[in-house]
Amino acid sequence: MRNQRRYLTSCIDMAIKLGLTNSNPAKLTMPPKVEKKEIHPLSELEVQRLLDVAKDQVEKAKASTNIGDWMGAADLYIGVMIAVYTGMRLGEIMALKWGDFNVHTSFLSVQRSKSDVKGQSITSPKTGYGRKIQIGSNLVHALKQHKKMQLSYRENVGNLYENCDWIIGGLFGRGYNKRHYSSRKFQKLLKDAKIMRHIRFHDLRHTHATLLLLAGINPKIVQERLGHASIDMTLDTYSHLTLANQGVAVTALDSIIAPNDT
Repeated sequence: MRNQRRYLTSCIDMAIKLGLTNSNPAKLTMPPKVEKKEIHPLSELEVQRLLDVAKDQVEKAKASTNIGDWMGAADLYIGVMIAVYTGMRLGEIMALKWGDFNVHTSFLSVQRSKSDVKGQSITSPKTGYGRKIQIGSNLVHALKQHKKMQLSYRENVGNLYENCDWIIGGLFGRGYNKRHYSSRKFQKLLKDAKIMRHIRFHDLRHTHATLLLLAGINPKIVQERLGHASIDMTLDTYSHLTLANQGVAVTALDSIIAPNDT
């Protein structure tokens, strides 16, 4: 409803500019309250199991006579890895190009997002501006291996593969439909990993933030990695974790400030 109100307001504003009306009654309405969505981050054990199963499926698919099997498995594994290690949105991951990966500085540049609206369209990231996310050796290694597999796959399929430079290129270089990737491929992976509770691909983003905050990472750093427009959004979404971290703060204070009882 908030989006519809925003769209209606902008349409009437345009009508005012065109001289079709003198006022915008939509601005007199109150936007509906946004209900806070429940998040379902994975536990550390669940994350490890998910990645292990995804990696194992890549290794098993390599033995398949159908080369599309191992490319599909590799695309799923690297997508999950990127989500867990960066907290990027699915659309941002789908829109990553190899030129966005700086192997020398270990940074990923988030410059665009892929939308399923009207087929597959490329848009700006959700907040309207890009960001750079530093990544560790685990993801750097995984990306290097994925590129080798992708190049090998391209040699096998020849001209059938379009060189669009997507990191997650799919079977023909054009990438995936987001819904197919998250609802079919990812949900099957969850089942294979015996994670039976309701988890969305977006919850990997929440998992990234949760693990960092529980490790005591400054919320400002988490905000920058997630690409939230403000620190308030990060604190509001993960308020339960910041409260839990008060125990860590109390313990730290007790160790820093020790009263002299003598």
